[in-house]
Amino acid sequence: MGGNGTKYSNLMFDLKNIKVLSSMPSEKTFFAHTYFDNMIYTFGGYDAYDKCQLTTCEYYDVKKDEWFNSELATTGKIEYRLAKPRS
Repeated sequence: MGGNGTKYSNLMFDLKNIKVLSSMPSEKTFFAHTYFDNMIYTFGGYDAYDKCQLTTCEYYDVKKDEWFNSELATTGKIEYRLAKPRS
């Protein structure tokens, strides 16, 4: 996932074949990601060309093979918290 100058940046391997899936909305590298409930979420990273740090968040629906931009990313109201305070 991600990519640097390639449109084939979202691939799935099922132990027999490699399948090209929908491309990310924008190319980025070195980003955090997680999988939960058939969705893949991406956070931050760096622009693939200008190498500037990003604050964007996208999510990918595995069943629909479709990417979405987070609405919160456009409002500037992104806040990250731990689910439970650390002790």
